[in-house]
Amino acid sequence: MQKYENSVIGEWLTNQNWSHWATLTTGYELTLNSARRAAHRFHDVLDRSAPTKIFWAAEPYDLKDGFHLHALLDVPKHLEFKNIVDIWQKVSKGGKGKWNRIDLQTYDSNKGAGYYLSKYITKRLSDYDLLTTGASRNYCFNKRY
Repeated sequence: MQKYENSVIGEWLTNQNWSHWATLTTGYELTLNSARRAAHRFHDVLDRSAPTKIFWAAEPYDLKDGFHLHALLDVPKHLEFKNIVDIWQKVSKGGKGKWNRIDLQTYDSNKGAGYYLSKYITKRLSDYDLLTTGASRNYCFNKRY
């Protein structure tokens, strides 16, 4: 496990209860603002299905403009992988011939995801947040997706 710059937050994230680790991308360019909106929409729809906690961070692409998201999710067991993938497609405008990539895995605390995400809080061009139950409702202006 590689230790990243903010080991206190990395340790805290690692010791939280998470069910999944996800990398979320789109076929269109995400700015930091649009990455935040996408994370809130994703959380809002998941949270309306069942109480959900997400810690997400936006990471810039190495070879193209824009950002993609990494996230730790804590969703109830009845939400299956397919449900989570479908929700990402819905909120990121995937589907109907378009597919926005989601790499979704069962969370393994030994793989260092918490430390990986914690490095983004020290970057100049970054955005991240911890979203808990109900946190995205006002942000998303109660839109249905």
